[in-house]
Amino acid sequence: MIADIAAYVEIGQLRPEFTNLFDFSPYPNVRRWLDDVATQDSHDDVHVSLCVMGDISQEVPSMESIVNAHKSGLSRLHESIAKLG
Repeated sequence: MIADIAAYVEIGQLRPEFTNLFDFSPYPNVRRWLDDVATQDSHDDVHVSLCVMGDISQEVPSMESIVNAHKSGLSRLHESIAKLG
């Protein structure tokens, strides 16, 4: 599972629900693997910034939108950490 997480960090961010920079439709096994990894606890929490930034396949995001996306992600992580304590 550690190798899956390490690979997903790079490959998963290309998914349509994140940056939409690669079409995985010709690769059903890769899509299945991506979906399996996405079911892990806290997956959505650590990907908030990518969700907020959204599809960047047609237009490069502004620095302001990147900063705002990362602020949203950091806020979610703070909330998650607070729930642990």
